[in-house]
Amino acid sequence: EALLQRLRNEVPTLTLIAGHEDLDTNRVEASDDPSAEVSRKMDPGPLFPWGRVLESTSLTRDKPHP
Repeated sequence: EALLQRLRNEVPTLTLIAGHEDLDTNRVEASDDPSAEVSRKMDPGPLFPWGRVLESTSLTRDKPHP
């Protein structure tokens, strides 16, 4: 969060933040089951504290529309 706050201070036009899962929506063959497809990027993952990060940095989560 300190890094994001520093970026906000140094780049005042920075208003949005996104996770890999928001940006890379490609699906690929699962390594353990070629008949299954999985998301290519899952980070930062379901345990990432989005609420805390957004509140402490005043950034808005950018979730591109399909």
